[in-house]
Amino acid sequence: MRELREETGLAADFQVLEGACDGVPAGLLGYEEHVAGAKGVHMNFVFVAEVGDDVVRPNHEFSEFRWVDRHELAAVESPVNVRQFGFLALDARAAT
Repeated sequence: MRELREETGLAADFQVLEGACDGVPAGLLGYEEHVAGAKGVHMNFVFVAEVGDDVVRPNHEFSEFRWVDRHELAAVESPVNVRQFGFLALDARAAT
């Protein structure tokens, strides 16, 4: 929650997702890792959350962003794992 608020200005509600393993943080969808040169292994954690509004206030770490729907996500030029996580996030449901 802190990282999301710090980097985007968004406040969110994280719920345990359907099918999540016991003990994983609320909203955790998964992660990917890749070698990042001399820095070693880089890990990206992916969370799903409900946000109160969609007004993003970027911090100094990025300046461009956009919201995409399923159709745009399929067409966007990004690494395949980013698109895969995007589709999984769109389909994710909170456990009841």
